[in-house]
Amino acid sequence: METATVYVFPMRKKECEWEVIRMRARGELLCTVTAADETAALKLAVKQFALAAREADRLLVRKA
Repeated sequence: METATVYVFPMRKKECEWEVIRMRARGELLCTVTAADETAALKLAVKQFALAAREADRLLVRKA
C-alpha cells in the first residue's frame, strides 16, 4: 500500500525582492519591495506611494 503526503495548510510562497519601476521616457526606479509575487509587489508599491490608478498603470515590476 502506497502512502501520500497531504498538506493540510497551503504552502506559502517564498518572499523575494522586487524592483518597482515607473515608466516614463526612461525607466525610473521607485523602490525595492519584498513580496511573495509580482501582483503583491505592485499592490504594495501603489499603497506605499499612494499612487492614483492612472499612475499605477505605468509601473513595471521585475525581480531584483
